[in-house]
Amino acid sequence: MKYFKNIINLKQLKSQFRKLTKIYHPDNLTTGDKNKFIELKNEFEEVKKEIKNEKIIYISLEQAYKGCIIEYKNEKIKIPKGFYKHSTPLEINDEKVFIKIKNNNDFIYDCSNNIIPTVCCILTPLDLLLRTKKITIFGDEINLKLNNNLCGITLKNKGYYIRGNTLKRGDLLITFKLMNLELEEEDVKVIEGLKKKYD
Repeated sequence: MKYFKNIINLKQLKSQFRKLTKIYHPDNLTTGDKNKFIELKNEFEEVKKEIKNEKIIYISLEQAYKGCIIEYKNEKIKIPKGFYKHSTPLEINDEKVFIKIKNNNDFIYDCSNNIIPTVCCILTPLDLLLRTKKITIFGDEINLKLNNNLCGITLKNKGYYIRGNTLKRGDLLITFKLMNLELEEEDVKVIEGLKKKYD
């Protein structure tokens, strides 16, 4: 937990939430932060459910995208494709169960609360020379054309489904990281030869 450590009851949770809301709410022009505020609200809801003894079952972004069947206490739960979250709990064996997508730093939310997947793409020197990189997201193979801007790129209509519409996909954010390589002597000679040729 990031915002609600050592919280043991609902009163403490609500008190902490009110304090942090004053800090992170976007209306606060000094310390407001929309992304942190969304994160705060999500964590508040999660902790509140745990305090109320409600069960949260996490699924991966891939499972939510494709749809799946999960099993809990011998009950099969069908997750539809393009799943976001249940607004009301499922009743399973007299227990309230919520299904949520586990965020492993692989997505963010946009201002309309749509899921925007984020992919960190590891680039090799060969990728940089050829200026292409192949990635796979949700089973789709995408050939990226690399340019001089390696800060990141946004691909339209390649991301997760728009909330409530499994016919339309949103953005996909791609960031880049260079692979740390230890070159052998022969590799260095080849690279030096290429450098001489094109300098």
